[in-house]
Amino acid sequence: MKFSIRRSVHFDDFSQWLSGLGNVPIELALPHDMQEFWSIVGRLDELKEYVRDNNIVVNSVHAPHGRLSANAFLSWALPVMRFSFRINARFCVFHPENHVAKAKKPDFQTTALSYINAVQAKTPVPIAIETLTSNSRLFTPGEIVQHNLPMVLNASHIAEQQAIKLIEQYSINIVDIRLSEKQIDPGPGKVLRVSPEGFSLSVVEALKLRKWNGSVTLEYLQENRDRLLPDRDRLESMFR
Repeated sequence: MKFSIRRSVHFDDFSQWLSGLGNVPIELALPHDMQEFWSIVGRLDELKEYVRDNNIVVNSVHAPHGRLSANAFLSWALPVMRFSFRINARFCVFHPENHVAKAKKPDFQTTALSYINAVQAKTPVPIAIETLTSNSRLFTPGEIVQHNLPMVLNASHIAEQQAIKLIEQYSINIVDIRLSEKQIDPGPGKVLRVSPEGFSLSVVEALKLRKWNGSVTLEYLQENRDRLLPDRDRLESMFR
């Protein structure tokens, strides 16, 4: 297993977002907002040079949150995938869009799969689909399996029983698992993402027993970002 942390990057100052990493593998998350992404797409080469010059180890890239079934997919996904290839990322993560009408979902899935295949024909970097809640997602976890797509299993967005079932039936196509524990702040009632314990660790253990060779990525909200590096080191010492 490889243990990495998620790092978002914006284009105001690369060092602000990507300093202090040493040789820790990261998931480099591009701006998720499509309007912001379009404003910086022409500067991806600058980011590539920064990554190379500073010997940053990029395990994966997280794509912007664009619609996989929209006509614009090729225009934004291709530069993301080419960037991923040039910085030696192992895979690129895409979110399946939400609020897809049930009656229209098969057609939207067919369109999205044709676009994904078109992009995959141009790059060796796999496109992996993240498991997110809601049956109105373009691809639910079961539909990712049905279409034999590389999967990013997000343990904070899926029930324990379903996660274990997916590991049992689909571990060969799970490229990465996202780890964080959900916790409710009793004050404002805000959902926090905190250090993995209990369920999250049992998921990693289930993968280890299968001699799984993917990556584990810690993904926290901003207020807990200072825990990413020590928690990653702890997990590596536990499971390596």
